[in-house]
Amino acid sequence: MTDSVLTYRDCYDECKSLALDIIEEHKGECDTLEGFMEYAWESADQHQWVIYYYRSHQFLAAIDGDLRYEAEETLQDMGATPESYDDYASQLTYWAINIWVSQFIEESLESATA
Repeated sequence: MTDSVLTYRDCYDECKSLALDIIEEHKGECDTLEGFMEYAWESADQHQWVIYYYRSHQFLAAIDGDLRYEAEETLQDMGATPESYDDYASQLTYWAINIWVSQFIEESLESATA
């Protein structure tokens, strides 16, 4: 991945790739969405879009409003208190990545059993 400005397609493809990698790496030990999500949380927490504030801002600018809104609701439900504007962007990005990865894992699991 380059250091260029993120697009919606970049974000979508990266989150889908994260989901597929998690499934591939842990399919022998997990068979439920909850099992796979343990690894998704770790993956999101260490992702460059969460770690680097300028990437968090780019990610949030690139994704659609529905995903951003869902991440905001999750952040509020968790009772998080970001320390700064940049920390807020980072935390929103973390939850948005988790939401998308969760959806992709769920879709993959459903299609595998169909």
